[in-house]
Order: sequence, then structure tokens, then C-alpha cells
Amino acid sequence: MEIKYKIAPEDITYYSKEAAKGTTSSTIQVFIICAVVLLFVFSDIILAMLSLQRADGSILITSVLPRSLIGLAIVGITYVTLITLSKRGARKLASSSGKNGLFCEHTITLDESGFTETTEVNRSFHAWESVEKITGTPSYLTIQIRLGAGYFIPKQAFSSIEQQRAFVAAVQKHLPTAPIGPGGS
Repeated sequence: MEIKYKIAPEDITYYSKEAAKGTTSSTIQVFIICAVVLLFVFSDIILAMLSLQRADGSILITSVLPRSLIGLAIVGITYVTLITLSKRGARKLASSSGKNGLFCEHTITLDESGFTETTEVNRSFHAWESVEKITGTPSYLTIQIRLGAGYFIPKQAFSSIEQQRAFVAAVQKHLPTAPIGPGGS
């Protein structure tokens, strides 16, 4: 079985987002960011309460809301900036002179001994013993290599869901215990 597909710079960003969802490291990162944001918001509210208390004991709440919104805006701007820089870096890599072997057409060929990935600049063979599993996200399949990087394949490369399922089944039949991960249907 053979599948051909192209990888574009945007695929790196989208795949990274999809693959990270639900992972332990992603969950921990989200938890830490939320805890830090909440810590700053609550400390800002407490500081505002202490410094804005009127002589009669009431608190001027009108300055707490804008300060909290500014904090949340800073978090949002930081997120958008990081995504933009990531996409710009991928585009810069894609537009650099010479062939890079990533942003080009890929062909994955499955046979009884393993699979071969071919691009315009390289050819890599992996025996089935080196394949850990095949997983899926909503838009990509990944053939994960033991102790190595995975090969991600856009699902749009398949002409139908049946072809995609046949590809997954062809890989899985060579793996002793390789259930497909979340979103792989």
C-alpha cells in the first residue's frame, strides 16, 4: 500500500496543537498557566481592595475590573504572538533556498518488512519492529517510531475514510499490540 501527501508549514502548527491535546505535559502546562493567571488576578484584587478602601469601609471596585481585563489581554496577546512567531518560523524555513525534505511531497510505502518514507531528498526505511504504534488526531495519523520521531500524515491525503481505515489496518496488522490512539477513526 502506498500513500502520497504534502506537508506545508501550517501543518506543523496544526499538528502540534492537535497532538498536544490531552497529553500529560499539555495538561500540566495549562494548569500552571491558569494557576499563575489566577494568582495574579487575585493578588491584584486584594491589592486593589487594600489600597482603594474608602474611609467608610467600602471598596471602589471600578478599578479592579479594568486591571483584571488588562491582565487577561496580556495573556491573550502573548498567546497570539507565540502562534504568529511559530507560523512565521515555519514559513521562513519553507522558503529558504534548497530542498529541506519536510515541506515537500512524501510517499509512504507499506510492505511486509516495514515501511519506507521517500521525499525529494531522502529515503528512510523502518522495520515493523521499530514502529511503536499508529495514532490519530482529528486531522492527522501518526506512525510513531520507538525512541524516535513520528511520521505524521494529513488525513486529507486519503481519498476516503475507507482508504484511511485500510491504511491503519495495514500498519496495525504488523504491530503486536498497537491500538490506534484518540481521534484516529
